[in-house]
Amino acid sequence: MKQELGSGVYKVQVGSDQTLYVYKEVDRPLYKPRDTEVLEKELLNLQLLRSTSSVVQLVAAVVSNNLYQTAETPKNETPTILRGILLEYHPNGTLQDALDSPNPTTNFPWHQWAVEITGALARLHQLGITHMDLKPKNIVISEHLN
Repeated sequence: MKQELGSGVYKVQVGSDQTLYVYKEVDRPLYKPRDTEVLEKELLNLQLLRSTSSVVQLVAAVVSNNLYQTAETPKNETPTILRGILLEYHPNGTLQDALDSPNPTTNFPWHQWAVEITGALARLHQLGITHMDLKPKNIVISEHLN
């Protein structure tokens, strides 16, 4: 199963496992070399944030042989490249979804969400990580916060 969530971002199932994940890929239409750098930085940040509450957790880095390699190299020297990252999937949607709901002022633990978001941002800043794309669409709501 593969369902597109955004450009280069999918909800997926891996093999026969019923667990859902988010897969962010590099190899996508309209690829720009900076896409790889951004994903590598995200992978590094997720490794630093492993086991940090209120932050989506990395499941796996997805790598392969370089599909575009033109020179032949010995099999044991073929470099691998980052193809994407597999992340936890949170089925409750995003903060933007909550804001767009028919009655966003009720039924949601807004105070608890604010505490979780500021706690996650504080941890990012402790590690020297600046989140340059913080917006409601990029904040997922976990099961234990709904």
